[in-house]
Amino acid sequence: MYDLLLVNSPLYSEGQSNNEDYLPPIGLAYIATYAFDKGKRVSILDAINRGLSVKEVIDEINHSNPTYLGINLFSTNYELVKKICESINENIKILIGGNITTFCYKDISEWNTKSKTFIVIGEGEKIVFDIISDNIQEQAFYTYQNAYTYMVNKESVYFNKELDLLHLNRRFIENGYRNVNNQIENSIITSRGCPFNCAYCGSARSINKHTTVRRRTFHNINQELFEIETNNPDVTCVRVLDDLFLMDNSSISKAAKMFMLHPKLSWRAMAHIHTLKNGVDLFNSLYESGCSELFIGIESGSKKIRDFIDKKGEISDIIDVIQRLLRAKIQVKAYFILGFPDETEEDIEATYQLAKQLFEYSKQVDVKFRVSSFKFRPYHGTKLYKYISKHRHNIKLSHDNKTYGKDSFNFTGGNFSCVSDDLIDEYMAKMDEMRGD
Repeated sequence: MYDLLLVNSPLYSEGQSNNEDYLPPIGLAYIATYAFDKGKRVSILDAINRGLSVKEVIDEINHSNPTYLGINLFSTNYELVKKICESINENIKILIGGNITTFCYKDISEWNTKSKTFIVIGEGEKIVFDIISDNIQEQAFYTYQNAYTYMVNKESVYFNKELDLLHLNRRFIENGYRNVNNQIENSIITSRGCPFNCAYCGSARSINKHTTVRRRTFHNINQELFEIETNNPDVTCVRVLDDLFLMDNSSISKAAKMFMLHPKLSWRAMAHIHTLKNGVDLFNSLYESGCSELFIGIESGSKKIRDFIDKKGEISDIIDVIQRLLRAKIQVKAYFILGFPDETEEDIEATYQLAKQLFEYSKQVDVKFRVSSFKFRPYHGTKLYKYISKHRHNIKLSHDNKTYGKDSFNFTGGNFSCVSDDLIDEYMAKMDEMRGD
């Protein structure tokens, strides 16, 4: 029997197979590694990667019958995780984590769970180990019935001040998934916390003041790359999952130099327009180091909407940076959101025209530009969630059957724009024609 079974929670009641948008649960793997290194029996049940239904997840948990169940919670699967936690064996103690707990811990405390429940706000590696060891060193700041909520903030003894000290055992995550280019890919995380303040994002600085922005040293990241090459020789690509790897010109230069040391690896990473616009002279060196694709959140082509959602970067910067990346032979996957609060047809048309302009340019230079579009959905605690709650009706997230190839992300909390659902669907379909997969 496991001391701790960690579950990467399902996004669907009936289950769905993962696609290119699937990302391994590295956060859970860090928690598993910390406990495993200290002698605990630990396993991860990746419901998303396996495409499990809620019933299948409940059955596997009950069959494993761990002492503790740890599960992540998102705005989009709140009701599903609630059902899981209320349906498992009464002897299984429960641990719940995720950004959403900051804003919903009181509601979670009222779930009808049969066993003691621990809600963790913040990073879980150290505190989870102490909870399952019955050696918790801090007091719960909120208690209701059999639920106890703990805050791992920057003053906590459980806060990870030095990310280099954390160890990741890759046996806890899927190491053989293939990316869109049919390469076997591993993912890494190089930082925690976010300095940006986008109004739609649950990681925005203004609503996560309990934590700080921290980055791993390049030496430490480089060590992990060597470990990947040594332990997983079939891996030919690495994906960096956080926003701060290419934070400024210095980090862009260091990233290029580091991957030059790993010529067998190509790599893909997140990036921001306002960061890249000052580093255009470094794009060729990025390509030469093996950078095959950058993921960039554009969100909207409307200046009005971009100002409303606190998204940095001018439209002219977006066009210039992405065209320069494409000329440097670096592919781009760009993310767009349709249906922001108070968005008009003119705003949505501007977003479509921007995506189309960049897509057409990519065909001219024969370098892939992939459009990934989503319907706006409000996340708990965000500036837009609060705006909608104040000015509109209740928000209830649910699955949208019009998937447009992105099953894992098509959830809706309602239409808060100034246009009809049908019009948004029309534009979603047109954006989907530029997926470029």
